[in-house]
Amino acid sequence: MAFAVWSRTIPLDVSLWGDEAYSARQYIAFGPDRIFNTSSYLPNNHVFYSLVSWVTTSVIGTSEWALRLGAVVPAVASIGLIFEWARRRFGWGIALTAAALLVSSPLHLGLSVQARGYGIGFLAAAAMLWFGPTVEETGSVRSWVGLGIAALIGIWTLPQLAFVYGGHLLAIFIVKKRRWWTLAHGLAVGAGSLLFYRGLVSNIISQTDRVGSRAGSVVGPLDIVADPAVLLYGGWTRSFGRWPEWAIVASFVLVVTAGVAFLAFRRATVELKHLVMPWLVMMALLVALGASALDRYISFLIIPISVLIGLALVEVLRRIAPNSMAQIAIAGVAVAFLLVGATRSAQEWDLAWENYADAVGVAGGLGIERLVTNRATGVVGFLWYDESIEAVESTEEACAIEGAFVFLDFPFRSEGETPACLTERASQRIVVPQRRPPKEIVVWVIDDV
Repeated sequence: MAFAVWSRTIPLDVSLWGDEAYSARQYIAFGPDRIFNTSSYLPNNHVFYSLVSWVTTSVIGTSEWALRLGAVVPAVASIGLIFEWARRRFGWGIALTAAALLVSSPLHLGLSVQARGYGIGFLAAAAMLWFGPTVEETGSVRSWVGLGIAALIGIWTLPQLAFVYGGHLLAIFIVKKRRWWTLAHGLAVGAGSLLFYRGLVSNIISQTDRVGSRAGSVVGPLDIVADPAVLLYGGWTRSFGRWPEWAIVASFVLVVTAGVAFLAFRRATVELKHLVMPWLVMMALLVALGASALDRYISFLIIPISVLIGLALVEVLRRIAPNSMAQIAIAGVAVAFLLVGATRSAQEWDLAWENYADAVGVAGGLGIERLVTNRATGVVGFLWYDESIEAVESTEEACAIEGAFVFLDFPFRSEGETPACLTERASQRIVVPQRRPPKEIVVWVIDDV
């Protein structure tokens, strides 16, 4: 847990990137009236997260770390929750392995530290896994309530978590004596979700085709397995070198099949259903809807997948190395590779993905009032740090501006070589590094009169 906290606090104060800045500027800064506004809704308004961050920033200010607090805290809590759930169900070895996989996952790390709702999504998925099997086994009111709260918070943040909740409900519904309660619970959570979103429901439905559409491919039947393999599991394989996609998918199938087989051998039917069915239901519904997928849209599936992989690794290790010292040695080497990779991933976040904050800071310190950028699409990242920045469609258009100005060169799409009209007029060229291609924002100082 110490490593999890350390790695996820490194980037708390680096510049917001575009989607973070959009959520902060368009929704969080204005509170519930804007957050629930029908005309301004877009899928990256993670509503419950936006409300939590509105409260947080109202108290402690709108710094980057204040905005990210509502993501980092629940994301770290999800690791602790999965560790304790796996420890109670399977023992220390599998619990430690599953937790280590989550801690070292580049995906979990990368989404944990963004000022968006994915950290809450991780915690909601972990909490549903905690309460789902208990509901099936005991039917206690406390467990039903816990499952309902986890489902509502998850759905209120990321509507697609309704599919994960549906997978848990389906697993419970199979048990005959739980069926009426399952139906009642589903209706209650559905009503609570509709009441929360109120006027946004039609917007959410009408914009489902936007999810993943810019870069993700449409999910087909084979992608039910291939997408989690490449988008989620693939992050761990990078700690052990470069793998071709076929090897990533093949090894994922092998490891997950082993995990499922060990659960079946143990007759751990309850755990097996609640680890597998939310994943299968989620992906099958994406296929049925003709939706697209990016890693962040299915990111919360890493919660059950980490447990399945942890189970497979520990059980295989017990069979190939029955001596406890040999097991510790092999596990130690594997964990070392994972943590080295995780350390590199964490340290990468020392440098912002999109470094609007430093670029605006440099430009603002030059003593020239007029600031211009060619990032007309996605300009919100700059506007979050300085509302006075003007956006032009291209560098050529900036060249036509008369008088002194500072030009922030970070086009949404590459424009090729910098026009001579700019380089000939500029007295300074200051490079602000970032991780997003082209790996820099160039600050040009045009001080001719």
